Amino acid sequence: MKYNKIEINGTKINWLNIKWLRFMKEDPDNILFKYNFEEDFRKMKVTGSGKRGRPIEKTKELPRKYTGKQPISQAKKKDLLNLCKTKIISSEYHDFYKNLSSSNNVADNLPEPDVEEDDTDSETD
Repeated sequence: MKYNKIEINGTKINWLNIKWLRFMKEDPDNILFKYNFEEDFRKMKVTGSGKRGRPIEKTKELPRKYTGKQPISQAKKKDLLNLCKTKIISSEYHDFYKNLSSSNNVADNLPEPDVEEDDTDSETD
């Protein structure tokens, strides 16, 4: 990245006074910034130096791996709905969990633990 000293409108940028930086996915060539929280965002252009390092490429659009929602296992959905019923999950989220798609063909995949686990519960000792 090239060190920017001037905003898009030609005003000098005071880097030490910037309070807020915003990077927008839709506008990767610019950085928005504010000197205080009450003002509107200002804009600076971001350019590559072209002299050192890797050449800058535009971000490539990655292909979607899935075209629709992925189902969860029946057991997981049952557990989530039980958490809703016991009010551990707030009622405002119940519709989301009730509408999750589930399937008997989906296997629950738990990550491997970092340490050895034994069959006894530590609280019952």
